[in-house]
Amino acid sequence: MVRLTTRSVQRLTVGVVQACNDVADLAKLSLREKLRLLEAIWEDLRARMDAMEGPRKHRQILDERRERIDSGEAKLLDWDQVKHSLP
Repeated sequence: MVRLTTRSVQRLTVGVVQACNDVADLAKLSLREKLRLLEAIWEDLRARMDAMEGPRKHRQILDERRERIDSGEAKLLDWDQVKHSLP
């Protein structure tokens, strides 16, 4: 995967926005251009989400679950365990 800097994300996004006047123009992009744009958008969203705080109630729920796991009251299952336990 290509690591994109904030600067390169901005340049790529500006370039695509300038090239695409509407959604129909996106259809004209090559697969490579579309993938690069998706990577740039994903990288930008990831950077913004890292700086964003979630709702306090979500943090409380996660903290409670972590405490239950740490105390042994609950345990984590990996996806393969869960899949095989389903009917």
